[in-house]
Amino acid sequence: MKKYLEVKSDELLNQGKLMIPCRIKAIRAFYELKQEEFAELLNISYNTYRNWEIGHRNPCTSAVALLTLAEQNPKMFLKKQKQFLPQKIADKNLT
Repeated sequence: MKKYLEVKSDELLNQGKLMIPCRIKAIRAFYELKQEEFAELLNISYNTYRNWEIGHRNPCTSAVALLTLAEQNPKMFLKKQKQFLPQKIADKNLT
């Protein structure tokens, strides 16, 4: 089990290196959301998200996992993040 967790951790770290600003922006664009709306959906501050998208900061490992889920499995992502889905985003009928 420990070896499995180490491998998964390494995979996420490698994904984090590939989570470049244009990829983060493309994930948001897929959902047709503004930066503020996508930050709210991720349950993070707008400033944190903006810093990722302009390349001033890199997302942490857990954020990389969440962004990867948003990119690879939108239905599961929206199901997991439903509690953070503000009404104005829910009205866009993403689910």
